Amino acid sequence: MLVKWQVYWMDDNSVLHEVSHLFYADDHYVPNHTTYGECCVMEGDAHSIYFIWEDGLWGVFNDIPCAYITYP
Repeated sequence: MLVKWQVYWMDDNSVLHEVSHLFYADDHYVPNHTTYGECCVMEGDAHSIYFIWEDGLWGVFNDIPCAYITYP
């Protein structure tokens, strides 16, 4: 398994997503949900994120896939 390290606040979520594939979890999409609190770590749709708090305030200002902002 290869994981491309990207940004501190999303790396742990990226690993969780990829390890879940080892347990046969498939990527999926949930249409029409509006908040990232409804996201799943295996979900691929994105939300516009301006700031995120994880050990500090990070300015994001981009569309981020649910898999990178979901915590179990």
